[in-house]
Amino acid sequence: MQAPRLCCLDLDTFFVSVERLLDPSLRGRPVVVGGRRGGSGVVTSASYEVRAFGVRSGMSIREASERAPADAVFVPGHGDEYTDYSNRARVIVERYSPIVIAASIDEHYLDFRGCERMYRRAIDADDDATILRVVREMADAIDRELGLPASAGIAVSKPMAKVASGLAKPKGVLLVRAGASLTGGLANGGERLFLRDASGRRLSAAPMLAAAAGACLQRRGGDLRSGAAAQFSAGACTPGE
Repeated sequence: MQAPRLCCLDLDTFFVSVERLLDPSLRGRPVVVGGRRGGSGVVTSASYEVRAFGVRSGMSIREASERAPADAVFVPGHGDEYTDYSNRARVIVERYSPIVIAASIDEHYLDFRGCERMYRRAIDADDDATILRVVREMADAIDRELGLPASAGIAVSKPMAKVASGLAKPKGVLLVRAGASLTGGLANGGERLFLRDASGRRLSAAPMLAAAAGACLQRRGGDLRSGAAAQFSAGACTPGE
């Protein structure tokens, strides 16, 4: 049985986090990145404080302006700073895994297969505990050295790791123990139990997982109904997809 060794590391509300480093007065306040209030453009990042009002990434600035509270701060953004911090986070991430793939400016996939012996300590209950501890140390290092909060999911497949990283937010790490392969957009065994438990939490994991698998397989000529989703869980689809 495969062990959970694929990690999805996501820098939480990345653009907002960088803006708060540039302007500490924004900490704890509702922040929208993407444009000036009432102007044109699209929301590229929204703080947790403003998400409570229904503001989300991808929403028009005009709609966000209507939904956001009066004290919300709208900022155009600093692209060069985001790139710089992303590169600095990448340097830290590469200390921990020999294989790192950037899925986006704020998200990386890491492969920890074969790294158990290198990182094992007496305090670790098993190999899963070893990898979980290392990923936590990695997230803590990013926060400590750069001031950027990060969350991570660890699983046997990239899509499941992605789901786990979303459930771990904010500033958490979640490991999904091995169950079985992805089939038909759903998961069996341990992963199925994980999705069942996740369904009552703040995001619905199963639809997100199925959508991710379906979009990837469609590009590759696969069919979820035929069981071709196994190639997705096995990593046939690259993280950036």
